[in-house]
Amino acid sequence: MERFCSANVVAVLGEKFGMGDAASATREEKKLAQRLADIIIRHAEGDELEVEEDEEVCSESEGEEESAVDLDDGFLVTPDKVSFSNGKLICASDVRRAVDYYRSTSDGHRPCSSMQSKFRFITNKNDLKRLREFEKDQVSVTDRRNQIRALSLKLKEMVIDKMGRGAILHDNDLRAFAHLLNKEYKIPNFEASAGWLKKFKHINRF
Repeated sequence: MERFCSANVVAVLGEKFGMGDAASATREEKKLAQRLADIIIRHAEGDELEVEEDEEVCSESEGEEESAVDLDDGFLVTPDKVSFSNGKLICASDVRRAVDYYRSTSDGHRPCSSMQSKFRFITNKNDLKRLREFEKDQVSVTDRRNQIRALSLKLKEMVIDKMGRGAILHDNDLRAFAHLLNKEYKIPNFEASAGWLKKFKHINRF
């Protein structure tokens, strides 16, 4: 493995941005320079950074912004198939269509006979009950996703503020911040696991 040279990193940066006057550097410029110096020093010492600032580009694509909604922590969101009478397994997408049809009336819901004629997997009232349970679960998932998205945005603001003050943050710091925020949001079973933090950092370019 090639030997890491901190001076070479500085030389590359100087070649890219040019050399200014250190004596005239502003307070903000000095703080940023110190942060970069800390990163270089830690890398030279073999201390792997846990908040990776050079991994991503600065812009956020629409697809990745949407994936922030799905930031979760091991919570079962939606099964691929749903069981109905006689052990029948129905694709979740078909069940969602059944829910939409079930509710698409001014009376609040359609009768069992109407559902039976439209969807073969619905044969009795127990199947309608299963349909309503699925609908309720979907509402819970949506609420949880919205809560996690709100917590993630708050955590992002907190991390940006801390890093702007020159702090170098580790996963344990991010997890502690997330747990602190969850005292407000009270999201069940939210642990801010290693996988969740990795996805959070990737989405937010940390």
